[in-house]
Amino acid sequence: MSSITKRLARLFGQGVTEQKAFTLTSPEAFGLFGGLPVRSGVTVTSETALRVPAVAAAVGLISEACGNLPFKLHDRDTREAQKDHAAYGLIHGEANPWTSAEELREHLTRDALLTGHGFAQVVRNGMGQPLELHRIEPSTALPPTGLVSQRMPEIHLGNPMS
Repeated sequence: MSSITKRLARLFGQGVTEQKAFTLTSPEAFGLFGGLPVRSGVTVTSETALRVPAVAAAVGLISEACGNLPFKLHDRDTREAQKDHAAYGLIHGEANPWTSAEELREHLTRDALLTGHGFAQVVRNGMGQPLELHRIEPSTALPPTGLVSQRMPEIHLGNPMS
């Protein structure tokens, strides 16, 4: 093989063994799985932290208090309360048929305290009006990047009248 052929083969990865940056059991990989090594050797997760009575009590107290706080929709420009908004019932009454608005806020606050973020999915009708809010398990969602094209997905239901 000529030197040019050898160079092209190396350029395209032929004859080169792959070097792993780290193995799945190395300490560098812990961050990929939601845990970081600590000096004591015990990994602390949301679940293990909640086994400490003080942590469970604090998370419960904060999330229940946030769930019970009044929640209002305001116009962006005038800052007036919007009681006729399509989402008003979802944040004051029932978020969905099996979850009250207060319970959803409590769950989202708990998720935010334990994982750093809480997500809810907006279920809309064919006209784009919000019908329901569904809590999304934090481990199954990625935080939004801020780009409009990469917002969290929403469910759009077809218009049953059409």
